Parts: sequence; C-alpha cells; structure tokens
Amino acid sequence: MDEFLEDRIYDAAQVCGFTTFFREDYVYFEAHSPLGEDISLEIEHDAFPFVEDMYIKDKDAYVFKVIVRELSGYFKCFNADAHAVELWNLHGTTGAPTNLQKLLDDAKEINTLTSPVSQLIVKVKPIKQEKSLLIEILDNKDYSIVHNFNLQTRNCMYSRWQGNITKAIIDSIFLFSNNTPSIVFAKGQMTARNYAVNYVNEISEHNKEQALSPDIEPEVEELIDYIQKCIHPKCSLINCLQHKVAYHNAGLTEFIRNEIENLFKDHKLNIIFCTPTLMQGVNLPADKIFIASPNIAKGEKLTKFEFKNLIGRAGRLQDDLCGTVYCIQIPEKGNDWIDDFQGETDNIKSASETILQRSIEDICENLKTNKISTSTVKEISNILKIRYLKSEKNCKQYLLKHQVNEQDANEIITHLKENLKYIKIPTEIILKNPTIDPILQDMLYNSILSDAPSWKMRSSIGMATDFKALVKKLDDIFNIMDEIEETERYMGNKDWFRNTLCSYALDWLRGKQFSDLVDRTIKQKHFDKDKSSDVDKAINITMTYISKHIGFTLSKYFSLLADVINKHFDDEEDYGIIKNLHNMLELGSMEPIVLSLMNSCLPRSVALELSRYIPVDIDDPIKWLIENKMNNKLKSLPLIYKKSLIRNGIWTEKSD
Repeated sequence: MDEFLEDRIYDAAQVCGFTTFFREDYVYFEAHSPLGEDISLEIEHDAFPFVEDMYIKDKDAYVFKVIVRELSGYFKCFNADAHAVELWNLHGTTGAPTNLQKLLDDAKEINTLTSPVSQLIVKVKPIKQEKSLLIEILDNKDYSIVHNFNLQTRNCMYSRWQGNITKAIIDSIFLFSNNTPSIVFAKGQMTARNYAVNYVNEISEHNKEQALSPDIEPEVEELIDYIQKCIHPKCSLINCLQHKVAYHNAGLTEFIRNEIENLFKDHKLNIIFCTPTLMQGVNLPADKIFIASPNIAKGEKLTKFEFKNLIGRAGRLQDDLCGTVYCIQIPEKGNDWIDDFQGETDNIKSASETILQRSIEDICENLKTNKISTSTVKEISNILKIRYLKSEKNCKQYLLKHQVNEQDANEIITHLKENLKYIKIPTEIILKNPTIDPILQDMLYNSILSDAPSWKMRSSIGMATDFKALVKKLDDIFNIMDEIEETERYMGNKDWFRNTLCSYALDWLRGKQFSDLVDRTIKQKHFDKDKSSDVDKAINITMTYISKHIGFTLSKYFSLLADVINKHFDDEEDYGIIKNLHNMLELGSMEPIVLSLMNSCLPRSVALELSRYIPVDIDDPIKWLIENKMNNKLKSLPLIYKKSLIRNGIWTEKSD
C-alpha cells in the first residue's frame, strides 16, 4: 500500500476514534469505547481500489473526507451506540445518532472527546522510617498533584518494598483492592505468573489464619478441570483459580485466555495479573489497575500513548463511572516513574523510519553483500526489496518520506537494482510472502524447478521422514534455526534442535493433546513433574514451540513452498499435502473433521474432543453437530465444551 495512502487512512481513522495497524495484507482498525467494549475491523488492501484509481488521476484527490467516507461504509456493521455517549455534548439532550455514518461525520468536528468514564490516578509512595504511605491524588491529564495525605500501615513499607516489586504489589492489593475486579500490570510472562503465585500464597496464609475458604463458582471449577486434563495437573494457574485469581499471558493457550477473560467480565474472578497483551485488543475493563513499574520486555518502557491506553481500562460504564489506577512507587534514586508520563503524548514514529535514519550504512552493506548485521536491518532490507519490486518510484518515495536524504536514497536504489536483477520467481509470489527475503525466495523457486521430486511429501508411511527432510532443505536455504536462535538458545546444536522441533510438529499434526507435549518437554528438560514452577516452565517452552516456532515460523516457510508448488504443479496429486501443510501446522491437525471444526472458530482442544463423537465419513461436521445436539454421547460433553459451541453460534442456549 502506498505510504501516502497509509497516512491518509491513519488520519481519517484517528478522527473516527479508531487506532490503526497496517498489516501485510490488511489494515486493522480498533477502538475502545466508553461502554467498556472493544470494537475492531480488518479491511484487506484490495478493499481500497478507489485509492489506486485516484492516485493515477490526481494525487490531490486524496482528500481527507473521501477516505473517511469510504471507511465509514465499512464501519456501518458496528453498533454506533458503543461510541454514542462520546458525542453527547455535541447533540445535547437529543442524544447521539445511532447511524454510524452520521456519527463519523460529527466526529470530524470534535477535537476532544469527553468520556463519562474517568480515572482516578493515585500515586502510592512509602515514607522512609515511617509506618505510613504517602497517597497523592493526581490530575488525570497532566498528573500534577491535586491532593495528598498519609495512610498509616502496620509495617514500614519503605524497607519492605525496597528492591522488591512483588511485595509492593501484594501489599497494595491487600490495602486497596477490596475484592473488586482488579488488573495488575506485569512486564512479562513469568513476572505475571510469579506475582499471581506469590499473591495466592499470601491469601492462603491469611485464609488459614481466618479459617476461610474461597467460594468458587462452577464455571471456574470447569476451567480448573479442563487445565488438569488438557494442560497439566500441577499447573500453578489451578491453585490461582481456586482463590479467584488468574494470570493472563502468551504462555497460556488461546482457549484458556478467553475463558479467563469471560470469567473476569462475569465477576467470577477478582484479580488478573496481565502482561502487555492487555493493551493489544483484550477487552478487560476493571475497577482498579495496579502498576508498580512501566518496564516491559527487553529493557523497554511503556510509551506515554501505551500508558494512557493501559490506564484507560480502569472503570466501566455499566458498573462504575470512575476507575482507580494505583501507581506504586518503589523506593529508589531519582524521580518517581509516574513523573516520566507528564506532558503530551509523544508523536509516534514508525519503526521503519527510526531504523532507516540510524542504519543507512548497515542497510547498504546488507543490500550489497547480503550479510545481515541485525534482525531489524534484515526486516527493513526486506521491506525495501518488496517496495522496489512493486515500483522503483514507490520505493524512492518511501525512503524520502522517511527522512532519508537524496544521495542515500539513490545509493539504496542502486544496490536494490543490482541485488534483484536476476530474480526469476514471479513477483506475485514474493508479494504474498513479504516477510521473507526475495533473494532467498528465488533460491527456493529455482531449487524446486530444478529438482521437483525432492520436494514431495508422503501423507502416511514415510511422512515423518519426508517432513524432516523438507524442514532441513528449507533450513539450508532460509537458516530457519538461526531465525529461531534469536529468541531461544539451542546451545548451538542445530541438527538436534531441528529434529526436536520436527518431532513436536509431527505430534502436533497428529492431534496430540497439548498436555502430551508438556509431558514430553518435562522429560526432555529433566524437570520435576510434581513441582509447579518446573511444570510452568515446561508449559511456556511448549507453547513457544507450538505457537511461535511451529505455528508461525515453520508455517510461514511452508506457505511459501505451497505458493510455488501451486504455481507450477497445481494439478499433481503428489503435492497435495504440501499445498495445505502450512494451515495444518498453524491449526495443529491433519484430520479433515478437526480442521473443519477449527475453521469454524472452535478451539483445537474442543475440536479434538468433538471429533471423537463425529463419524469419520461426515462431510459437514458443523451440520452434524447441530442436527445431533440431543445425541446421548454429546449430552455427556463437559459444560466448558458446550459453552464453546454456544459462543461460536453452533448451538443455542436451549441446546443444553
């Protein structure tokens, strides 16, 4: 998509109240409404043909209102009431319009949208050598102090919290949460898990002293049973759930994360310890949010924009118009961390612009020699190659727009021209796989055309041997294991790690339960299967293998392989399994019934369980489930699976 178009779409969507993310093949729009709901939409690049026509005729035709009008045509599927309250002041007592076209038109005229849901920002700071905390109420715009007072405590929190964020978090929750729906921000997966486990240990001790036992809802018990069966009986999340607590991170399966979100929204869980995924579309508004540090992964910190987005989760229109954000200050030198977020939100620079400005020499060297210094240089080099193959003019415009001077831009274009002049692979295949180096794509293309039989794969006997051979051939071209090495150290034993990954992938394709793969990891890593911390590590490792290395990385390269095969061997049955293997790797099955159920949005574990009941000769599993909902065997399904069928519209509430 043209850079100028991207800017216009971004501006138009921002005025309409939507955050914009530009992906490889589509544009993703998202908004968080004051009613406590997230709305989102994906529009494929091809859905913007009006822009390309306008570009050819007259660039000045990229008028702002035209794009807003076009976008509003796609947004009409949403219920405008979700944003109606934002326009209350504009429309007075007549209320806001329910027609989204009108709403978007009005939104253009509004500079500041005022939400009825507000946040009370509270700085919590321990006082040295005193048994008290300094509580400061901050203005929620510039974070200046509005009011302050001292809160007496049993212990000296200054010495207790010094260098110990976990204790600061736990103490603050005990002091301020009052068992209301609360979210605790954690910088990473293991941090969220450790916060939750330590907090639950404190609760357990307190309950023993008070002779209390938590009253667990049946829906929570169902999730506990599911985790014991499908993940591992020693997973620490089980003990957390038994105390109405959960952690929410990428180390959990999507099904479990969704269940946790639903339980929290239904007030069946009190506290969730979340990673930055909270800011990436998860709709979890809460009464209280606790933040003890703005740090996130890899030594980075929340930006002002991300911080405002995070604290915006506090408060929900349905229950409470004011949410509270507790900014916990750990005793340390320098200013309090909340002070860094004063002032206006920073202008957001794209990663491409930053890298281009800082790494011109490295990029030129990479294009000239194909020697890669860093993964970021590799990524931006690929972007430039893709843009050049689409249009040399487009590529140069992109460079100049990102503040690359004329001389450097010309040098980069020269290197691109030399670098790509011998490429034979069709451009349409390259554009389908924009994250893979076009030079390496061309190497794969030539290898397949010169020795096509070696890229076949048997579907039954011999499949494992063929799969491992194909992964090695792909690795020889693309250095896939080196790509994985950036996120996980495999101690330099490349062949061993590749074979291990292939074994996990084959078990995943054959429909093994996630719990079986966790058991494999425990044995492979010599972990203690009765120790929750070891089991949690095994779960995280297994999830990384499945979702990142297999479901994303391997799937990406097999998708490219399928594109080449489809281009030249579309009618040959010998390549049948290759053509869909990337989808199978991503979904985790080779069985048609399971794949059909998962393509209907059912989670893998639910699809695997349901496939046990559905006859193998059924062409339409969804239709069979609808027609046989009163089947005696299906009646015995655990309730958590039935609820999944209902949520995905396959069964109705009456089906139970």
